Amino acid sequence: MVTIRLGNLAAETEGGNLLEILRHTPVFAEAVGRIASPCGGHGTCGKCRIAVNGQNGTVSPLTEGEAKLLSRVTETLPDGYVWRLACRCEVMDGTIALRLPEGENDTLGGAQASYTAAEKTTPWILWQEVCLTRPTLENPLSVTENLQKCGLSGKITARASNILTALLTAAMDKTPRSTDAVSLWVAVNTDTGVVMDAAEEPHPLVGAAVDLGTTTVAVSLWADDGTRLGGTVFANPSRSYGADVISRISYAMEDPEGTEVMSTLMQKAIDDGLASLAAENGGSSPVCRILAGNAVMEHLYAGLNPAPIGKVPFYTQSRFGAVMDTDPATFLAPAAASYVGGDILMGAAWLLWDRPERKAKTILFLDLGTNGELGVYKDGKWLFAATAAGPAFEGAHIELGMPATRGAVTRIKWDGEKFALTTVGDGAPAGLCGSGILDGMWQMLSLGLADEYGSLADDPDDWSIVPEEGIGVDEDGEVCTFAPGVYLTQSDVRQIQTARAAIAAGVEVLCRKAGISAEEVDEVCLAGSFGHGLDVASAAGVGLFPRCLENRVTAVGNSSEAGCAAFWLHRPFREILEDVRQAGKYIELSAEADFGELYMEKMCFELDE
Repeated sequence: MVTIRLGNLAAETEGGNLLEILRHTPVFAEAVGRIASPCGGHGTCGKCRIAVNGQNGTVSPLTEGEAKLLSRVTETLPDGYVWRLACRCEVMDGTIALRLPEGENDTLGGAQASYTAAEKTTPWILWQEVCLTRPTLENPLSVTENLQKCGLSGKITARASNILTALLTAAMDKTPRSTDAVSLWVAVNTDTGVVMDAAEEPHPLVGAAVDLGTTTVAVSLWADDGTRLGGTVFANPSRSYGADVISRISYAMEDPEGTEVMSTLMQKAIDDGLASLAAENGGSSPVCRILAGNAVMEHLYAGLNPAPIGKVPFYTQSRFGAVMDTDPATFLAPAAASYVGGDILMGAAWLLWDRPERKAKTILFLDLGTNGELGVYKDGKWLFAATAAGPAFEGAHIELGMPATRGAVTRIKWDGEKFALTTVGDGAPAGLCGSGILDGMWQMLSLGLADEYGSLADDPDDWSIVPEEGIGVDEDGEVCTFAPGVYLTQSDVRQIQTARAAIAAGVEVLCRKAGISAEEVDEVCLAGSFGHGLDVASAAGVGLFPRCLENRVTAVGNSSEAGCAAFWLHRPFREILEDVRQAGKYIELSAEADFGELYMEKMCFELDE
């Protein structure tokens, strides 16, 4: 037997692969959610690093490939600990102590929902006064029957029923037996008729907006008057099962408990995040949560196996757009198709609600997360598509890639003498997040450090800069260094190329299907943390969208989360969302004859002559 210790957590196991032990041992469930594994545990990404102390036990020796992936880690460790990749480390006997890397618990940077309240709100759940008939021995009405007598459906959550029962009992004790009715207040869902809460007098209700991304989760609390009470962003704990949705689908298919494991991880992380926010804001727990994510994330959250999404004909178990059967307090945003989920539909509706003048415009909407979702709006109609951009712009599959936590490089600019770097928290650079990756790529292209084919140029005579020693492309043409310990590799560039090509080709196909040219687009709306943080000139230079649109770009922040908040707060928004769901049309790019050709064409960067 092997004893595994992580902080104050401990468990006995039969030994084996360390990552699999952490995944399948309940006591480590929360901890494993903080370990990134973009490659799904195949030993190719080098991101599942963990500090291992095997002095009182036995672990497998460090392999050559593992050592290479860990060779650039600079974080120092206490005596007795060494860096290992959890997916390559086998534990055999004794007691093995573990430590997570520093920064794994950081709150993530990036965009959250902007202020979304109008002067008057029309929340999804409203207080309603009810006069309950006093139960008697002759007529012992149940709470449900009493609500039906008041004209309500009689449907009530267990929590609300308990509160209402206690209030009714207390009120009956306080009033004369001759009193026929007791006046109380119930909070009723305006769509479903379900009673969600009860009180002697109305009090402010709080709703939660949740954007469940593949890589990160953004949550916020909103009072029913439109006041934003607080929000936070944290890593999606299911990332330890792979960087992208295909990896999560594969795990759900391969492991009979995979769906349940990932569902439990995400639900607990969101519950904990909302509980912390509520505690920080007077303890007002949300009466409901509005959740949007891509179709795979929504399936997993609901405990539904996403396997059908992973293979032709790419169908879903549900298109959602309703409250969960198991939780009437949670609404899952409607999905358009397998790879166009509730996040982009929520965002599309929010764009039109936030600025009604957009209804008369032609809009290109880009949500460039791990799953690249695209939309074109013209003449009151939306066309949607999705493209497998991969997780490069979220830091996965990039050697120094990382989320926007402390030390992540967000900006890289050549100032004439050196590359100037900006980091999250203004500290020492620890890696590159999405905007830094894009900046670095554009600097390489514009300064001659890489050519239109993405090949690193190792001949300084071809460069338009004269960098200091050690900065620029190495003599092997494999690494471009921007500052000590900050670089992109040739392999990284290939990841960026494929992501860029998929997005650019998807944009062109979608514009063609909408019958427009790029020049006819009035506004490009970039959503999400990546869109919030990137430099527009870098994005246009690399070719994420046509350069003619560079001056028409608006970073709209987390439009998915903002849409969730607007759904909770405003009936007009809920009507717009329903229109988007009904009238939006999905385009399957893989079925378009010209997509493959355009994809290959877009693999080449367009450089100025």
